[in-house]
Amino acid sequence: AMSETVVAMDAARVLGTLRAHCDRLECELKEIDADVEEAKAMVMRHGQDLEEPLRFLERLRSTKAAKLHETEQSLFHLASSYDKGAALLNEMQPAGPKRHVAPWSTLKTSSPEGKVTCVTTTSPILQYVNRPLQ
Repeated sequence: AMSETVVAMDAARVLGTLRAHCDRLECELKEIDADVEEAKAMVMRHGQDLEEPLRFLERLRSTKAAKLHETEQSLFHLASSYDKGAALLNEMQPAGPKRHVAPWSTLKTSSPEGKVTCVTTTSPILQYVNRPLQ
């Protein structure tokens, strides 16, 4: 039981850290979006000499958006994998006393093309996802 708790805590830390990275990247993308709009206005006002900073911001935004997508996909796959593993373990274990089921949690991810995917899970490690790390 002790090793299961350690594994669950490590998994919770991984999921929590990934979620925190998603939140940070989402904030950074909002700031970059505002900067891109400002840079576009500067190019309109002051000419082509300011197009290189605009292109830099657009490349930066593209890189951050790709990293956000990759991180969201990782979160989605980890939660989905946990559920599949738990279902497999339940099939292999003999029927015993009814265990407490964690509350349902839903993770949502979106692709750069706008496709939204959701996974709903009772993963007990997800109870730590939105808590600050210690």
